[in-house]
Amino acid sequence: MRFLLAVLLIGTVAAGAEGKTWQGKMRDLSNALSEAIPFLYPDPSQDVKGLNEKVKKIYEISKGLDVKFDHAQKVKDFDPALPYLAGMLKQDIERAYLSMQDGNPEYAKAVIRSSTAYCIACHTRTKEGVEYPLLSAFAQPLKKASWITRIEFMAASRQFDAVLVNVMGELAASGNPGISPMDLERGSRIALSVAVRVKKDREKAQFLARAIEKSPTATFSMKEGAKVWKADISEWQKDKTKYATDEDLIKAARALVTKARRGSSPLGGHDEVKYLRATVLLHDLLRQYPLSEFVGESLYLIGQSYDSLQDLGTWSLQDVYFLACIDQVPHTKMSDQCYKEYERSITLGYSGSSGVHVPKQVKKHLETLKLKAAAL
Repeated sequence: MRFLLAVLLIGTVAAGAEGKTWQGKMRDLSNALSEAIPFLYPDPSQDVKGLNEKVKKIYEISKGLDVKFDHAQKVKDFDPALPYLAGMLKQDIERAYLSMQDGNPEYAKAVIRSSTAYCIACHTRTKEGVEYPLLSAFAQPLKKASWITRIEFMAASRQFDAVLVNVMGELAASGNPGISPMDLERGSRIALSVAVRVKKDREKAQFLARAIEKSPTATFSMKEGAKVWKADISEWQKDKTKYATDEDLIKAARALVTKARRGSSPLGGHDEVKYLRATVLLHDLLRQYPLSEFVGESLYLIGQSYDSLQDLGTWSLQDVYFLACIDQVPHTKMSDQCYKEYERSITLGYSGSSGVHVPKQVKKHLETLKLKAAAL
């Protein structure tokens, strides 16, 4: 579903630059997406030719999308990572299209479906952003999808209240054979991200943690994690700090990340609330103070936070923020640190039982970035 990001993210990035022409493109893309979604799930009536036509249509529209950095700077929810996210979207659409041309429709569908977490991570960054009620038209084709797929779709399309209602309902239920413990845990983590980052609602977050503790179907691991969440949310509820400057924001974020890294909880791990709170502060800093001297450090700390929040559905967003860091503050100690984190993350992705096998093209990419990041 990463191509859903085209409607929700790239529409934000460049809407002001293209006027009615851009709006027309977005309407076309929205229509193409609504036609394609039913083909992503098993249905005996589906045919490869129909799927190919839908993916080709999306691909042709995506080629006209503008992902220039200067357009991203004009939006209210400015984030230096937006152009990278938009560019990755276009790459994914192209990859799905080429897979269809190579006669591999299942891989093309998998590329699209597996990217839902990526959408969630982007659209639960902050409460900023418009609602897209038009996307409710996509709900009908998803009726045959699993519970967790519907939760992921709700989050990706900014139907945040629906996420909280559905997750809380399942936690209170006596059990549903169609929902695995793993799916229930993932849904709960998505709900936590919504409560902390989007809603910034301490009471809703605490209510969620208590619901997990009382849930008849939550696993032991979930209940142990909920204890940590409750303690961290209680600390958040006591915090009445006002952040008047960019320095106030960076200091508070540093403290939260440092505490999370140390594993301050006596139970060990489950520091999602601290990392989520840190990302809220850091995204606020980037949005409110785009020229701050702390932009580089903010991008670095966001990348590190997302690296630790991967199980929450932030997927590979850390790489995007490390790249943005290198571009925003090149040839500095901070960009050098960001490069080291980025290189580690990329190299890990090419590691296996037979060793590390990084493709030549990727090695060349890393060499170019290293030169740009190296402190003078």
